[in-house]
Amino acid sequence: MDVALVLQDFIYSSQLTLEDLLAASEHYESPMILEALAQKPNCPPEALEILYAKAAKQLHNYPDESTVGLVFDKIEKNPNVPVDVLVKMVESDSPLARMSAVKNPKLPHSTRMAYLKRGCGFEWPSELRVVAADPDTPVDVLVCLSTNSAAALDVGRNPHTPTSVVETMSESSDYWTRTAGKEGLAKRQASPQ
Repeated sequence: MDVALVLQDFIYSSQLTLEDLLAASEHYESPMILEALAQKPNCPPEALEILYAKAAKQLHNYPDESTVGLVFDKIEKNPNVPVDVLVKMVESDSPLARMSAVKNPKLPHSTRMAYLKRGCGFEWPSELRVVAADPDTPVDVLVCLSTNSAAALDVGRNPHTPTSVVETMSESSDYWTRTAGKEGLAKRQASPQ
């Protein structure tokens, strides 16, 4: 029997004290355990800071980063997450940490905007879509992303993408970009603003 699974189940089903959660965050390294601890609504801010640091350190130990990405997701959703942890997450090298943190309304607006402004430099298709879909993404970033087929659908749907950009997309030689542009134009024509 896998000890990590048993411990994870125990954490999920138990009422742990703040002291228990802090001690466990200091002791365990397994992403499964870190995730279970981070999802506890009473997990104290100090423990969440430790969990984030451990998860960030472990990114290179797991070939499938989504294992650690689940820890970032639970940290971001925890009501006790400190703002400085969210800032560290959004400024990290990990797309999974950044995509999680940018969703949290506690993230300072200036940090969120700095993240969105860097959007054209991201490589992961899912992160490009997050940036392209955000209504606060600056127009110049939307223009840049309009030629990326991974982000095109969300650029075409974003109400802040200039119509001229969506029109240009609809004439692209790339199938996905062209399709996204045509869909974006059809939606705009169906519901005038």
